[in-house]
This record gives sequence, C-alpha cells and structure tokens, in this order.
Amino acid sequence: MLIGHTAHGKTYNAVRIALNLANKKKRVLYIDNESGSLDEWEELKNQGKITKEIDKNIILVTPSNFLEFKDYALNFQDKVHAIIIDPFSLNMEARITAREQYLKVGKVWRGEKEIPIEDTNTFHLTGFDYQLPNEWQMEVLRGLAKGKVHFIVTELIPTKVIEEIRGKERSYNIDKILTETDETRLPKRLKELFDFFGYFDRVILCEREIRNGRRKYYGVIIKWRGKDLSGIRVDNVYEFLLKNTKLLR
Repeated sequence: MLIGHTAHGKTYNAVRIALNLANKKKRVLYIDNESGSLDEWEELKNQGKITKEIDKNIILVTPSNFLEFKDYALNFQDKVHAIIIDPFSLNMEARITAREQYLKVGKVWRGEKEIPIEDTNTFHLTGFDYQLPNEWQMEVLRGLAKGKVHFIVTELIPTKVIEEIRGKERSYNIDKILTETDETRLPKRLKELFDFFGYFDRVILCEREIRNGRRKYYGVIIKWRGKDLSGIRVDNVYEFLLKNTKLLR
C-alpha cells in the first residue's frame, strides 16, 4: 500500500511497477478510479517506453462506480498476475454508488419497513443505509486479502513522519504517529487507514524533496510484515518493491 500527500509519487510508483511487471510478461490490471494515471502513461508513451509487450500485458480500466470497481477487483484475479488500484477511495465511492442504487429503486428500508424516496434531490444516506456500502467495502478488502493475486493500492493520506538523525543514518519515527500523537487530534481518515493496515503486508509513505528545482520521490517504510524496517528511507520505491517482494516471481 502506497500512501501520502497528493503529487508525492504514489501514482508515479504504481505506474512504474505495472510497467516493469508487464515488461516481464506479467499481466497487470490497473484500476484507475480517478483517471489520474493517464498523464503518466502518456509521458511514458512519448518517451518510447510503451512497447508492444507492455501494451499487451496491461489492462487499464476506469470504473464508473463502486460496483464496477468491485467487479474488476474481485473477478479478474484469475486472469492477471497483479492488480493495481489507484487510488483505493473505498469510502467515498461506495457511499456515492449506494445512494445511486437507492435512488434507482426509489426506496430505503428501516428494519422491515419500506420508505419511498420522495425528494431525489435532497435524499442522503443516514443510519442503516450505510450498511450497504460498508458491506461492499469489506467484501473488496476480504476478497483481495484472501486472493492469490498480488495487489498494490494507493491512497491519499495527508500526513508527515518525523525525521530523526541517528549518527550518520537518517530514519523516520513511525511510532510517534501511532503511539505518541494525541488520538483526538488525528484526522478521522488517518485513524481509519491505520485500522485497515492489517490487510497489507507492506505500507510505504511516499514523500518528495526538491533540490535545485528538481523533484525527487522517495519513500518511508511504515510497515513491512516479518521484518523490523519501520522508519527506513527508500530512495526508489518501485525498484525497492520489485527487488524485495515476490511481485516479479
């Protein structure tokens, strides 16, 4: 899972992971929920990096709603080597699609009681209505976690880690975010993300630095299952993941 601010390299790294996998004849389903990767693909095409092999092995889709996204995420697992979801956007998209579905049938339920939707312009989800999008989200998470396909997701999360200097080595104190921060002051979205980090074997915070007018992306490891790597800086995120995981196997 790649998290971080907007324009900090999440899509940049996700696209290049897909590119490298496709170049090794691995089929990749790239689910672009916001059409944010199109500029990256266009730039790579202009650089002559989109070969016939890559074009053949990457399936790029832009779902129109959450149900379409869910179908891609769960039903393509036996057709591809890896699924990349950029961005995840679970909560917002699920709720919007649920509202659309309720409006389509023209009614909601309160227990066993059916209530017609009288004003489609002001209708919004309340109480029990949220159960539907919540179940969709859990179905996607569970389906990905239990599936045999590799999956990489990006998610916008506006946070910074505290940089520490220990001797000559720079590290990043992830524990301060998790244990020392006053939880009442943490953004609700951040707390929700930490709650479902358990679904992912690896979580990397994407960062950037600008030197002499040039932008450089790097990452900070938040979680690496099986190894104590939290706080370690990674200078090239996509190369590090390709080298140190089973993505290419």
